Amino acid sequence: MYEALYKGIVSRISFLKSSLIGPEAFLSAGDGFGFDEKLAKVYVRYQDELVRGNAIDFDDLIMLTVKLLQDNPKLLEKYQEKFSYILVDEFQDTNFAQYQLLKLLSSAHKRICVVGDDDQSIYRFRGANVNYILNFASFSPNLFPLPS
Repeated sequence: MYEALYKGIVSRISFLKSSLIGPEAFLSAGDGFGFDEKLAKVYVRYQDELVRGNAIDFDDLIMLTVKLLQDNPKLLEKYQEKFSYILVDEFQDTNFAQYQLLKLLSSAHKRICVVGDDDQSIYRFRGANVNYILNFASFSPNLFPLPS
């Protein structure tokens, strides 16, 4: 019983991070009752323990990178220049955080190529959204224009 609950909590925190929702934002969005309120407290405590241990988890790798680039325009510009061409494989398995990172990095040059197959999207449980590949041109037509 507890193992299933643990897995559910870990999965939900991972989903929140891949949606770029930090613990404070999730906590403040709650109504103060129910599972989400308890989950928010666990999320806050989990992040505190990661900080205390000078550690990050897998989902933090992208979440913190997105935040760092959003908060530091000069650093973003440096990496936009460094990665003037971007190729993404398995794009059908992109989640919101990954999509935001791609938008940040590619917004200067708008040179991005994505490869994927919507029939092979297998990471929905990790927040992957197959619509990013299905509607690639319409998500951000100014950011990701189709070649002429």
